[in-house]
Amino acid sequence: MSHTIVEVDVSSAVPLDGPHRVVTWVFAPFEPAARVPLLVCLPGGSYTKAYWHLEVPGHPGYSFAEHMARRGMLVVAVDHLGTGESSVARAIDLTPGVVAGANAVVCAELVDRARHVRSSSAWASETRRAITTTKGARTRRRLM
Repeated sequence: MSHTIVEVDVSSAVPLDGPHRVVTWVFAPFEPAARVPLLVCLPGGSYTKAYWHLEVPGHPGYSFAEHMARRGMLVVAVDHLGTGESSVARAIDLTPGVVAGANAVVCAELVDRARHVRSSSAWASETRRAITTTKGARTRRRLM
């Protein structure tokens, strides 16, 4: 199963100087459905989005995100501001409100993008395309 890397610009939603982005991995289900549940996976503490997509060499099947996508969910694993591939900021500036505000922008943006997907036999690839190409957010695609 593959995932798509999506970066969302959250600069306007956080009271921090300079540009800031949140990086996510999006796992689209491969079966079309009239309604698709969205599962947003937020790691705790200083963990990264990799917490939800564990890859153990020689031992497939440890990815929670892939497991849930196979069951029909649109899964979004998030790197909070200051962790993983998301923008770096001073820890003292990353209050719960700042991090929650950035994550709210990410969720709203991805929900809006996913709403533009039509049901079709190419549902998964269409979902990936819609999520990575709308609203001018800076995105980087890589299928794993």
